[in-house]
Amino acid sequence: MSKAQVANELRTVKTFPVAANIDPVTVKGGRPTAALELLDPEQPDVLSVMEKALVTPTEEKDPTLLFSRFDPAEVRPVGQVVKTRGRMTVEKGERAGEVLVHTDYTFVYPLVKTRPGADEVARTIVRREITFALPDPARYVVTKGSLSVVAWSSNAGNSACDRPAAGFFRPEFTEDLVADPDPGSEGQVVDPYDRSKSLAALPQECATSSRT
Repeated sequence: MSKAQVANELRTVKTFPVAANIDPVTVKGGRPTAALELLDPEQPDVLSVMEKALVTPTEEKDPTLLFSRFDPAEVRPVGQVVKTRGRMTVEKGERAGEVLVHTDYTFVYPLVKTRPGADEVARTIVRREITFALPDPARYVVTKGSLSVVAWSSNAGNSACDRPAAGFFRPEFTEDLVADPDPGSEGQVVDPYDRSKSLAALPQECATSSRT
């Protein structure tokens, strides 16, 4: 693939984390249409799994694996800013004419309860690593302007682990901890802002955030 082709593909890749994690419709619990439309229909396993997860989320098939969503009946974002830090890196794929793009971004969401009079702000910190395969369209069957996801992982700081999957992140507030000081078993303590290690090196079980 030429330098110009790769540059064009990177612009497409950039739109996915925006649509999946910053778009107000997505963050406020709506259907992440713009992000779904970027997934290649020639890769139906990912697209169909996410479509089903949005309708009937389960622990194994949870839309928050790819999309940052909060239940509007419980919380709402404070302001319009989602602070973000991260990077994209590119490498040659295993197949001829294929480029792999690795994205690694952290998103910080300030939230307040939707309940009238609530004013405590809590933050949920979500870090995502996603690898996209960009096959040369001259060699492989691909849909122009779409993306193929080959690997993904995520970690959420300050999202309740002991509640059933409902397709949303569940931020915890101080008043919740006061009302229920022992909401469930706590795992290791992790700094959700620390980007010095890959997600694979972090505890896979539910962890306690050292700060939010």
